[in-house]
Amino acid sequence: MPIKKVPSEEAFFGGNRLRRWPSHEFQTTRLSPIARPAIDTPYRLSESDRFFCCGSCFARNLEVELNARNLDVITADPKLGQSQNKYNVFSILNELRWALDENGLEESAKSILPFNSSTFHDTQGGNAILNDEGEWVDGLISESAVMDRRAYLHERYKRFPECSVFVFTLGMAEAWYDVEFQRYLNVAPSPFAIKKTPERFELHVLSYEEIAKGLDEIYQLIRHAKNGENFRILISTSPVPLYSTFSGRDVLIANTYSKSVQRAASEAFAFAHEEVDYIPSYEMAMLSERKYVWQEDKRHVSGDFVDFIISSVVAAMSDTDDGLDNFLSEAKLFFDVGSGNGQTAVPNWEKIRKTFKRNEELKVLLDYYKKRAG
Repeated sequence: MPIKKVPSEEAFFGGNRLRRWPSHEFQTTRLSPIARPAIDTPYRLSESDRFFCCGSCFARNLEVELNARNLDVITADPKLGQSQNKYNVFSILNELRWALDENGLEESAKSILPFNSSTFHDTQGGNAILNDEGEWVDGLISESAVMDRRAYLHERYKRFPECSVFVFTLGMAEAWYDVEFQRYLNVAPSPFAIKKTPERFELHVLSYEEIAKGLDEIYQLIRHAKNGENFRILISTSPVPLYSTFSGRDVLIANTYSKSVQRAASEAFAFAHEEVDYIPSYEMAMLSERKYVWQEDKRHVSGDFVDFIISSVVAAMSDTDDGLDNFLSEAKLFFDVGSGNGQTAVPNWEKIRKTFKRNEELKVLLDYYKKRAG
């Protein structure tokens, strides 16, 4: 069954000005050096909006940038941080289900497993925790400490029905399955746990149908929790690649499948529900020149590029946004790359933001940094 049907006249004569792939002769700046796919949504941000961000580490990046814009993000909690990362569609679904279940905490605690003979980890959470020095470290601690952290996360997630905007970033299509409790885990069980009970765990490479089913269940669950109130879901695929694969495949091939199948399911999900918008953060990152996108590890997206993504989203969802923040975020990207070509003094971006009143003025600054970046 097609995910969308378009009448013939609309398909041919609908006036889509973005139908052609950009080239040297056509819309040259829309693809290079920074890709600008259209963010197509009728939704408009409101000061009363409350955000819930859930997904991979990219969701944490989005959370920071939304919070920096004084938007209300209930998951922007320094006590949780990376420990609430969700890497597959079913670990997102699990957490939301448990949040609505009076026995949810007890159910989720069944996924706290021994990491070795003396420490434990939460296979439904991330494995990073914030220590007393404010540093993120491996969350391999006592069973009671892991349980305390799970209880804290559970209480925070119980508030998700208060939110009006849900931002989900899909991470990977590889998921570990707990045969005993018939549920997907968020992270791999430890070698210690696998050696102790090897028959309990399986690695599943999820299909399109499974991911689509998981997304639809998330939608239905949110719809039920909102009980007739309006809500919006913003869905994206994280551009952050797999660190490694358990599938036995070359990680370059496994990652391409993982991102492709989730990207396809996200598109169908957005077409199926009017409350869902696809946010092309994946395309923005993957189609832009690499030097503008990635941190030194070549896996994680730079903070300035995430800022560019968020400013683009905010501009697309606001009738009052003047576009200056979006221009500034782009200027920062060009400055960062161009700083290796002799630029040393970091501009006072806040001062520039207050000084430049018209888009045309800021374009002059943008063109300058773009030339310096080469």
